[in-house]
Amino acid sequence: GMDSKIITEFIKEVIDKNINVHSFLVCRNGYLVTEGYFWPYNKDRHHAMYSVSKSFTSTLVGIAESKGLLSVDDYVLSFFPEIKPLNMDGNKQKMKIKHLLTMSSGHREDTTPRIVDTHDWVKAFLDLPVEDEPGSHFVYNSGATYMLSAILQRVTGVSTFEYAKAHLFNAMGISDAYWSECPKGINCGGWGLYIRPVDMLKMGYLFLNNGTWN
Repeated sequence: GMDSKIITEFIKEVIDKNINVHSFLVCRNGYLVTEGYFWPYNKDRHHAMYSVSKSFTSTLVGIAESKGLLSVDDYVLSFFPEIKPLNMDGNKQKMKIKHLLTMSSGHREDTTPRIVDTHDWVKAFLDLPVEDEPGSHFVYNSGATYMLSAILQRVTGVSTFEYAKAHLFNAMGISDAYWSECPKGINCGGWGLYIRPVDMLKMGYLFLNNGTWN
């Protein structure tokens, strides 16, 4: 039910305009209709997902919640009782998992640059001032998604990557993936996932089918 001429025209335009496309895949009704890769990329080369990694992390949070391991209304501080954060105030105490998921933690700028140069990213995040009330506004914040990964590791007893393999990747046939870690061995969560393009397509198709696979 697809016009191959349109796909051919797309490929020609990419080449003629020298558009920096690494790969493309088209899926329809559960079937891989076409795929293409541009040198030096190929179908077996793992690709950095950058912030698409966040979609995997948030999905794993949903899976963990469905298993009763956490709630999006849980307070962030409750998962790290051994840490005594600096700059403690009401805003910090109000921060919940749902605020990390929606990047409305109350910070006025991305926390990432201020935590990645430290040895303990969790403590660095919790030490930062929370200038505004959580939920009041959106700020793109990769550090917030890293904290989701740290929370997942706390409640599951395994790394976010291991949890992904057990509850997502293995069922979908995603293998040989890699997820970078912080100095404490916590997967970055907001970035650092390396998978193949077809694996990214699988994730998209999973959501297209409202979370149902096969």
